[in-house]
Amino acid sequence: MHRRGRTPLLVLTPDVLRSPLLDSAVAWQDVADFQVTHGRRLTLTLALTPDATLPRTKRLFSQAGVSRRRRHVSVRSLGARGLKPDAFAALVGRYLAASRARVHLSAAHTGN
Repeated sequence: MHRRGRTPLLVLTPDVLRSPLLDSAVAWQDVADFQVTHGRRLTLTLALTPDATLPRTKRLFSQAGVSRRRRHVSVRSLGARGLKPDAFAALVGRYLAASRARVHLSAAHTGN
């Protein structure tokens, strides 16, 4: 999600979302909801569950923000490489839905 630079701003894996701007990864199972907004910048805002551990930003003046009161993590960028904002939102939604499906299937499998 970074136009210029060697280090990606966001790395989406099946289990977590990582960013070099945050001190720890955010597990998909800790995300209650998300929102992608765009204007001059593309912003991904994650609403975390009440029991999730909140990461901290690594730098004082960062493109990432963490709201402890609202339990939101936001990452701002100039855009996602190769993706329009709607396609980026759909991609994040697929990762979140896949994580929830894995948890549901795991619970159903252990419940038998």
